[in-house]
Amino acid sequence: MKNHLVVALAYDRLCTFEFGCTVELFALERPELGVDWYRFAVCASEPGPVRAAGGITVAAPYRLAMLDRADTIVIPGWRDADEPPPEP
Repeated sequence: MKNHLVVALAYDRLCTFEFGCTVELFALERPELGVDWYRFAVCASEPGPVRAAGGITVAAPYRLAMLDRADTIVIPGWRDADEPPPEP
């Protein structure tokens, strides 16, 4: 049985707190628990590195097509409530 794939979307003006919480919950290895519940990936909504809050740059290894493979998609604190996220 394959582990559940969680994919987080990195985007221009990424909310770093929400992104960090996503990484903490789904990407950090927990060998002391003896289980691997999740596989984790980050995809970018735009080509190239994306700018995040606080002057951080995120270089995501995947593009939006990775969302099609995800069991769960996390959009950490989208940048604007009036702007819809991009379609995969």
